[in-house]
Amino acid sequence: MNHTEIEKLVLIMESSFSEKIDDAIVTGYWRKFDTDFVEDKLLGEAWNEFTHYVTDYDLRNSDPEYEEHMRKELLKYIEKIRKKYLISSLR
Repeated sequence: MNHTEIEKLVLIMESSFSEKIDDAIVTGYWRKFDTDFVEDKLLGEAWNEFTHYVTDYDLRNSDPEYEEHMRKELLKYIEKIRKKYLISSLR
């Protein structure tokens, strides 16, 4: 996965906090980057958390504590990815 693709991944993850990201977007990216995520532990873990966040839409809406917990977890991964790949804030 090149630097631009990792930036796109971070942007999608950040966008999920303010926009509705649907399962189709997650599935499309997973198919495209699957082998890279398997080879990079950080990206794989971050993507796994992100897919749970996106697909648990109903749970997030009904349980504010879960929503807050998942956001915090995703923000930790986003920050780790930024540091590892030297990506500045994209928003």
